[in-house]
Amino acid sequence: QITGTKTIRTVAYQSKKNRSARYGEGATEIARIKEEEVNTSIVQAIAQPMRIHALVEGSDRWWIHIPDFSNLLATGERVLIDATREWSDFRKPDWV
Repeated sequence: QITGTKTIRTVAYQSKKNRSARYGEGATEIARIKEEEVNTSIVQAIAQPMRIHALVEGSDRWWIHIPDFSNLLATGERVLIDATREWSDFRKPDWV
């Protein structure tokens, strides 16, 4: 994928665990897909599972976000995951 400012690697990984293709873009997401495939505590994984709309307290605007992954763990717990290249990206105003 070419965004105009940089080139981003995209993949379609054929998952045996999920019996479907898993799509990812960028090195962090691609590494996460491989980890999910071999980690025995992860039963199922879905890329970009939902769109979240939330009204942030102290703000008059809606925060809209699409998580990168949703994992169903062997314990029955469902976890939402965001993959980013740098930790500092989580501190950007768009994440609040």
